Amino acid sequence: MAERIKAVKPAEIDLFAERLPDEIYLDEDGVIIPLRIRNDDPAASYLISVREDIDWISADKTVLDIEPQSSGTVNIAVAPNAGVREGKYKITVGVSLEGGATLFDRAVVLNYQKKLWKKALLWLLLLLLALVMLAILIMLLQRKELERLHRKEAEVKL
Repeated sequence: MAERIKAVKPAEIDLFAERLPDEIYLDEDGVIIPLRIRNDDPAASYLISVREDIDWISADKTVLDIEPQSSGTVNIAVAPNAGVREGKYKITVGVSLEGGATLFDRAVVLNYQKKLWKKALLWLLLLLLALVMLAILIMLLQRKELERLHRKEAEVKL
């Protein structure tokens, strides 16, 4: 999967401002999304969990323990293969205290779109194929018409 990853898209979770991107746009190049989590709490440790259920999305850590007054990073690798359909996919990031109380549980939407030039190229190739097929059909119809005219001329000569 790592060979398909070509970019890094940073995202940061600020628990006190509840800041986390609602949607991250990506294409077929694949990205690593480093989620940087800061724990500004003076006493409590945070447990970070990342849940994803898509085979082309993975996290380097599913659980991360962040001590008070420190930060940590969870790297989410997103590497869609050619068979992945365009659309929105979701990962869930959860933050809880060591005692189990949930502070934050939110989904981030990964909006996967194929590159525009690839779509345009596909449509152009389809159009070209349709034109070639139309040209073949016209040639076949012309050939049949010529054969019909030759037969008619042969009948008239007899």
